[in-house]
Amino acid sequence: MSETFDYVIIGGGTAGLVVAARLAENENVRVCVLEAGEDVTHTDEASIPGIVSKLWLQDTNWGFASAPQKHSEDKVLHLVRGKGLGGSSMVRHLARQLNAAESVRFSIQYSSAAGVKSQHHSALQPANMMSQSLSYTAEGIKELGLQPDEKHFGSGPIINTLSRYKSSYSTNWLKALEECGIPYNSNAMGGESIGAWVASLAIHPETSKRISSATAYYEPNKHRKNLTVITGAHVTQIQLNHVSTGKPIAEGVEYQKEGKKYIVSAKKEVVLAAGSFQTPQILELSGIGKKSDHPAILSVYELKPPHESCNVLQFDQERAVAEYQKFVDKKEGMLTSVPGLYAFLPLSKLNDPESLREYASQRRWNKIQDSIAKVQQEWLSDDHVPQIEFIILPYFWPTVPKSARDEGKSYISTTAILLHPFSRGSVHIKSSDPFAHPNIDLSALDNDIDVQALLKGLKLIREIVTETKAFEDVIEKEVAPGPMGDSDENLERYLKTGLTSAFHPIGTAAMMKREDGGVVDERLRVYGVDGLRIVDASILPFQVGAHIQATVYAVAEKAADLIKEDAAHH
Repeated sequence: MSETFDYVIIGGGTAGLVVAARLAENENVRVCVLEAGEDVTHTDEASIPGIVSKLWLQDTNWGFASAPQKHSEDKVLHLVRGKGLGGSSMVRHLARQLNAAESVRFSIQYSSAAGVKSQHHSALQPANMMSQSLSYTAEGIKELGLQPDEKHFGSGPIINTLSRYKSSYSTNWLKALEECGIPYNSNAMGGESIGAWVASLAIHPETSKRISSATAYYEPNKHRKNLTVITGAHVTQIQLNHVSTGKPIAEGVEYQKEGKKYIVSAKKEVVLAAGSFQTPQILELSGIGKKSDHPAILSVYELKPPHESCNVLQFDQERAVAEYQKFVDKKEGMLTSVPGLYAFLPLSKLNDPESLREYASQRRWNKIQDSIAKVQQEWLSDDHVPQIEFIILPYFWPTVPKSARDEGKSYISTTAILLHPFSRGSVHIKSSDPFAHPNIDLSALDNDIDVQALLKGLKLIREIVTETKAFEDVIEKEVAPGPMGDSDENLERYLKTGLTSAFHPIGTAAMMKREDGGVVDERLRVYGVDGLRIVDASILPFQVGAHIQATVYAVAEKAADLIKEDAAHH
């Protein structure tokens, strides 16, 4: 016998817990969240920003892997996705970014390209303010020369702060970018992301601990008697009532916990918030229906003393213990930090951008709708739309091929990320086994424009790090690509063998016209099924020129409003 709720939410991740908390504000409705992972919110690994990568090696990571990528010498990419309350907001880096100005352009262009009424900026911005708040210190604003625009923030539970730890090379990074014509952006969080900047982080200003959807939305609401969260619940399918007339109705969810099968019923709606990989999997397992990520390439550099990176904590146990104690006692030090040095570049900052624009204008895209490809082509000529992102990672990144780390030395890794790839992948089930991972084919680099744009980005970031005056006292030597960077041919091979993911998958259940392959309408309702809505990154039809977490929070806040509105009219 199944238990009945008004709303059943599949997935207690970034979006699912937002929707659950907002719906449970109405004491007259009962809300159930089904989460396959456990609640690890208060563990050190989930709380201390600087050791989050430990969660990648535990059951808190789903451990997805891509299909072999044929344009990357059959490389299999490891795809980190959070498993547990908070989902990927629990396991990812904490940079905050919702680009207001680009959201306007995105919304206008998307309305015509996707063929449905979009959630316009006027609607999405209040949703963003419901989730976000700003907590910069006066000292931080002065030191970094920031000009934050508070109108883009509200009083939401996701608090934007500045890192308490400043790396010894952060000023060098900003000056090196300026040498190469990339200006400093003093307000990247509330207008334009173009330029070099220091990230806002979802870290609590008093405790220096990670802020996730679990800490921000679930913890303050878990006392509510009308909110039930079931962990260790692996969803196997959505229960559909195939009525003789009209569309099938989503009436419940089947899941397994500790080897036993259960069903929970939904009187009003089932909300699918399982993420870009598992949302399409659950749809297909339920008999409904028949991707895009940010590709990235890394370089590694050895630092000159006295510059140091977080690598010191890996080989110096005494220092690691001291840094941990500093975090516990003073909420300071290396462990309060995650990567925070960024730059976002339009195509015009790369060498010979016109050749890429010309190539894109002449190409037919067999995996992208013409209207959407047209928008992406227009973005190539828009200096307000970033195409390449650079990040400095304060450690040696082990996925880079043919590079080795010397114990006792400090390293940084730099990342060049393609923000608007023309490649499109897919996610499909391999079998009817709900415990088997889906087939995830990113189709990375399956067209030359993505290869050439990423290659140009890689060349530029190598120039910034190895050839600028600002960095000459920071870098001892380039470790990777090293000798593989001695020619364009070798550098392209390095790119393909060293390709990785920025872990920003979207678009696997896109909000588009149904005839163009869309899965949900403008109110996030699944086509062809009543009582079923999707709320996660899978509904985004375009790659966002930003880190997607803040956008997902805003989408979830807006979705909760849509659900409430529809309930009021029934």
